[in-house]
Amino acid sequence: MQKTLIVLLLIFTSSVFGACPPQGQTRQSLQALKATKFVMTDPVARTALAQDLLDCLSDPDPVMRDGIAYSALAEWMRADDFDAATLRTMRDALYTQLDRRDEIGFGRPFAALVLSEVARTDRIRAWMTPGERAAMVEKAANYVAAVRDYRGFDDKQGWRHGVAHGADWLMQLAMNPALSRSDTDRILTA
Repeated sequence: MQKTLIVLLLIFTSSVFGACPPQGQTRQSLQALKATKFVMTDPVARTALAQDLLDCLSDPDPVMRDGIAYSALAEWMRADDFDAATLRTMRDALYTQLDRRDEIGFGRPFAALVLSEVARTDRIRAWMTPGERAAMVEKAANYVAAVRDYRGFDDKQGWRHGVAHGADWLMQLAMNPALSRSDTDRILTA
């Protein structure tokens, strides 16, 4: 009976959190990468790992979620390591994550936080079309308006922070000079 429960728990966790750490990686290999400030000279490998780390944003382990997945993605985006096609792919995957059920409350807030970094890349060097930008504003506004999980910090599981991460996303959008008046009004309404 106990073995059956453990197997079911492992199946449930892997389907909810995806592959974290990603295939071909270990917690130790990712911590070693973090020690180098996530420097990867192979852009193809970096892009593949970035896509795979998106699954770790739902992980209940704050080391994997905050310390590795979010930190790596933010570092690479702030270093301008991704082209527009990669950013679009990541954005769309994060939108999908926002639409998933999130019983333990990490996936949606951390998707919003990484989307704030995606929005920042467009603010620094525009790559989204006005329609894509307006759609992101709408997605962010809807996310913030729908937050009902107000949990913050937990000593064992770290931050959930749905409101603050949504605010980070709205802030990056609001700072973008390419936004239209209707976009900024939508942010204010949210």
